[in-house]
Amino acid sequence: FFAELSRFPTSCLIRTVRAKRGGNWHLHLRRSSFSRNLPADGVRQVAMEIQVKCTLGSEQDYRTLSEHLRNGKRAEIKQENHFLDGAQGELTNNDAVFRLRILPDKAEATIKDKAVLDDGSTLRWAEKEVLGVHEAAAALETPDLLLQRAGHLFGSLHTKYGIKGLKYLGGFQNRREVFEWNEDCPALHLDTTHYTFGTLYEVEVGDTDDMPITDVQAKLHDLLTSLSIQYRSSVASKFDNFLAGSLQA
Repeated sequence: FFAELSRFPTSCLIRTVRAKRGGNWHLHLRRSSFSRNLPADGVRQVAMEIQVKCTLGSEQDYRTLSEHLRNGKRAEIKQENHFLDGAQGELTNNDAVFRLRILPDKAEATIKDKAVLDDGSTLRWAEKEVLGVHEAAAALETPDLLLQRAGHLFGSLHTKYGIKGLKYLGGFQNRREVFEWNEDCPALHLDTTHYTFGTLYEVEVGDTDDMPITDVQAKLHDLLTSLSIQYRSSVASKFDNFLAGSLQA
């Protein structure tokens, strides 16, 4: 786990605090992100993602939480999430994910490196670039168009992963509701993900510069328990579920 930290630039990693709990080492992490303007490619964003993720037990649990938080609702975002890989599986073979997310007014290309999971919290390095909706739609039809695009993220497909051709893996729909829920914590994301094999309800909360992720996790678990909501710590990403064809990945 600690070896993963050497891969993060110091501009993104503010501070780490090690705490020994139950015989195991855990990280209390605080992070920042940065963006860089690129003349021809919109905005490039590089960030260390740290999240707490819980899978809800049922649609009724989702409804209970949504109703409880309704006065704090700030946004609802419909997403199309599509995934690509190298023609020879170069990305999945390296535990990396290449996602094209299409939103109402823009699209985002994101490459995420291998995730480190620890009791429902996730640490992952991600790089993102913005592109147009029509450009993303064209790439789903002809994925190799992305290999011709300028920008560090797209160039890394050649330089880092040695990809000479791309293939489309498929995707799923997601509806994300954003709520304010605790004055000390970042916004809560309530996701309804529609796969071809079923629907999954998840809660995600990121970290904050002022609070270790373990404290955010404790506050979230306290909220869910107080509402008698059935949940479990997520042990797989949405992409992992998609690849496995199962809600129990």
